[in-house]
Amino acid sequence: MACPAGRTVRPHFTFFGFRYVRVSGMVRLNAADITGVAVYTEMDRTGFFQTGNEKINRLHENTLWGLKSNFLDMPTDCPQRDERLGWTGDANIFSRTAGYLMDTRAFYGKFLRDLRSDQLRNGGRVAIYLPNERAGMTSAMWSDIATFLPDMMWDYYGDRAALRREYPLMRDWVEWVRSQAKDDLWDSGFHFGDWLALDGPTEKSMVGRTDSYFIASAYYYASTRNLAKAARVLGYEACEDYEALAERIKAAIFREYFTPSGRLAIDTQTGYLVALKFGLYPDKNRVLEGLKRRVKQDLGRIKGGFVGATMMNTVLAENDMVKMAYDLLFYEGFPGWLYAVNLGATTIWERWNSVLSDGTISNAGMNSLNHYSYGSVMEFCYRFSGGISPLEPGFRRARIAPKPDVRLGHVSCSYDSASGRWVSDWKLMSNGSLFFHVEVPFGCTAQLVLPERETAELTAGSYDYIVTTERDYLALYDENTPMERLVSDERAVKLMGSLGFIDRNDPESMAQTLSDMKKRAVLLGQPSETMERLITEVKKLR
Repeated sequence: MACPAGRTVRPHFTFFGFRYVRVSGMVRLNAADITGVAVYTEMDRTGFFQTGNEKINRLHENTLWGLKSNFLDMPTDCPQRDERLGWTGDANIFSRTAGYLMDTRAFYGKFLRDLRSDQLRNGGRVAIYLPNERAGMTSAMWSDIATFLPDMMWDYYGDRAALRREYPLMRDWVEWVRSQAKDDLWDSGFHFGDWLALDGPTEKSMVGRTDSYFIASAYYYASTRNLAKAARVLGYEACEDYEALAERIKAAIFREYFTPSGRLAIDTQTGYLVALKFGLYPDKNRVLEGLKRRVKQDLGRIKGGFVGATMMNTVLAENDMVKMAYDLLFYEGFPGWLYAVNLGATTIWERWNSVLSDGTISNAGMNSLNHYSYGSVMEFCYRFSGGISPLEPGFRRARIAPKPDVRLGHVSCSYDSASGRWVSDWKLMSNGSLFFHVEVPFGCTAQLVLPERETAELTAGSYDYIVTTERDYLALYDENTPMERLVSDERAVKLMGSLGFIDRNDPESMAQTLSDMKKRAVLLGQPSETMERLITEVKKLR
């Protein structure tokens, strides 16, 4: 900051996350005299994502700036309030998104060395944050960064030497949890659980309704599986022991948390999502149906927190529920990613409503306007909207499987991987056809999956495709579109004008789909043919 006398005033030995500056005690100071300097660890930008939807583009930028603001020597949770600590839970859930946005090899490598140094002083325990002021305190998911981050680094960068270096950190963490587990379940001690979930006892509850010990045991299983994978990659004989341990943990989870018929006893969004993410189910279809039913009962709203909401879209897309993932992504109210965008956010918030709809700060008592955790949704955008994901370590082989949606219009997605630049672009053409452009880097191969096309194998090169599908990608709505979307379109409202049972002020009514309304109309004496004609006309809207 240049002062009138020619002096420059700047902070030393500290940094501040900020958006606005208030200066007092100086006279004749102009805005041009103040320079904001972005300070973060030097990393190369690797991910680029642009769409035809400006709000989604803003969300991407907000996530990128959340990363920059917090990646200073270590991944902090926030740069602007009195903690600014290297919280491991935030770092864990965001790591795969960060790996798309930036080359994080050196940055995360240094953080892993810090974690290992602290672990050696604490008997195998892994800190909930660094610098560790709570030596000996651990929590599932937070401390599980010990296996999740090395696993992410292997998948993204394929560095065997780095994996070998991190293996003791992974092993000692799993062994410490093993020492605490009873009958192969981690059902003791403190855990943050599904932090800041919205299905807790009250609106201000810090922890959601999902059983924290179920989350802990599920992460114990996943960490053991990550360790077994690393041991097998490195050629260690211990791989078989850890694979067997993972199977015992899975069996214990089935005994404790699933009914004999295969129904998950944890009836929360996060419960179902965690089970699907880690492959913890005796009957996958029962878990999928449970998740769909739970989301419908939750009126299509996000209820999970740092565990559930951050993985929700990727899990949905991994299980052929891309439309539901897009509906959540594009929702503009609370709780949703575009709620903050509509209020002018330039970074990601700690809570969905850190700022209330009237522009005032929430009185929740713990707020941050620069927390990158919920920016984890960008992994979904790169992996599914753009469609780039690794099939072999270091992206030597990748899957290109973009999932178009009319609300995006077009997507330009590229990733400068450890093996070269991958490109996956698409646009929805005016005649309803889809145009795709794909680039595969030298020395790499790709599995290409385009809508309604057979899977193809690609070698290095540049490829263009025009695809005409039976599905009408220009259609804005279908029979599964919730009423809250339809009533925002005057054309749809006009078509539905005769349906007097629609109540815009009733959230449950607004969460109903056209398919639901068809059943309801029949019960109220409306001819089924009337609803069929309505659905047909609504599906024609472009």
